[in-house]
Amino acid sequence: MEKIAVLFPLNLDSAKRYILAISKQLFKPIIITTNVEWKNIFTGAEFLIMNGSLNNVGAITSELITVGSVVAVIAGGEFSVELSEIVSTQLGLISSMNKSPKILRNKWTMREEFARFGVEQPAVIGLASSIEEVYVLSENLEYPVISKPVDMAGSWFVHLNRNKEDLQINANPIFSYTHAKATGLEFSRKCLIEEYVEGEEYSAEVIVQNGHIVECFINKKYLSNLPYFDEIGHVCGLSFDEKFNEKLDKNILAIINAAGVVNSVMHIEFRVSHSGSFNIIEAGCRIAGDRISSLVEAQYSITLEEVMVKLKLGEDVILERNTNNMFTGIRFLFNKNKALPVNVKCIEEVIFSNVRHAENLSKTHISNRVGFQIISSPNFSSLSSAIES
Repeated sequence: MEKIAVLFPLNLDSAKRYILAISKQLFKPIIITTNVEWKNIFTGAEFLIMNGSLNNVGAITSELITVGSVVAVIAGGEFSVELSEIVSTQLGLISSMNKSPKILRNKWTMREEFARFGVEQPAVIGLASSIEEVYVLSENLEYPVISKPVDMAGSWFVHLNRNKEDLQINANPIFSYTHAKATGLEFSRKCLIEEYVEGEEYSAEVIVQNGHIVECFINKKYLSNLPYFDEIGHVCGLSFDEKFNEKLDKNILAIINAAGVVNSVMHIEFRVSHSGSFNIIEAGCRIAGDRISSLVEAQYSITLEEVMVKLKLGEDVILERNTNNMFTGIRFLFNKNKALPVNVKCIEEVIFSNVRHAENLSKTHISNRVGFQIISSPNFSSLSSAIES
C-alpha cells in the first residue's frame, strides 16, 4: 500500500484528522512525532518516533526511504513546514512552495519579501538578537509597538508594549525559549519589533493549487484583552462585500507570489481597520491550528486535510461549498466562562484532563485552556457574545 507521511502534528486532534483523511483516500498514514503515547491511541497508522530538529532532516528522509512507498509528505503544523519541504524535495515528491520555506517561517524575512511584492502589512521597526539590543532599540521608539518571536506560533510571547519598560520585560523570554517541546525544532531566539495596527482580526483559510486560489474561507478571530493576543475563539461562515473580497484576493495573490506557494492549504491572518485598510499579520503554508479545519468542515462540508492530501498527490481539487444560514464557532474554555446564550447551540464540548494552570502566563494563554466548545447559531452577534463572555 502506498503511504503518506505527516510530520509532527502539534496535537492529537490534528493527528486524528490527518489519519482519517489519508485512510479515507486508501493510503497508509505514517505519523512522525515525538509523542510515544500516540502509538497506543490510534489504529491503522504507522508511527515513527523521531526528533523534529532541522538537524534531523537526513535521518527523517532515510527513515522514509526505508519504510518505502511514500508518495507524499505533509507538514502537521507550523513547526514542521520547513522540514516537510526539505524532505519532500529530497524524496522527489510534490512540494508546497517553489521558494525557500524560510520566507514564511521567519517573520523578518516574511516582512521583507511581502514588501517586495506589495503586500499590505505593519511597518517593521527592528530586529533584536539579544536583550541588550532590545534595550538599545527601545530608547527612541514611538509607542505602542508589538514585540514577537520571529519563528514561533500560537501568539506565544506576542505583546503590545506601551513604553520601553514593557518592551524590555516582554521581549526577554524570547531569548531563553530554545526549542518547541512538541517537535524538538530549534528557535532562533530573535525578537521582531513592529508597528501596532488597530482593527478587527480575521483569518483566511486558502486553498492554492498550481499557484492559483481555488477557495478561500474567512473566519473572525477573537482575542484576549490587551496587552496579550491570546486567541479565545473563532467564528466561521462570514461573507463580505465585493470591495473587501477584491482587496483580500489582491493581498493573498501577492503573498502566494512572494512566498512561491504552489500547492497547499494556507492560513493567513489579517486585520481590517474601521476605515477599511488591510494589514497582513502573518501567513503559514499549512492548515491552521485551533481546530479551525473542524469549523470549516462543519460550516461548508469541506475537509481541509483531505484537500491537502489531494494537493500533495497532484490531484485536481474540485470543491462545492455547502451553504446554510448558520455560523459555526469555537469557544475556548478557561476557568470562568459564562453559560451559553439561549440561541447558541453546543455541538461538541471537550474538557481537558490534568490541566496545570500556568501562573506565569496570562489567564487566557493557550496553556491555560481547560477545554473548548464547538458552537453554532443563526445569529452572529450571539455567537460573538458567547465567545467573549
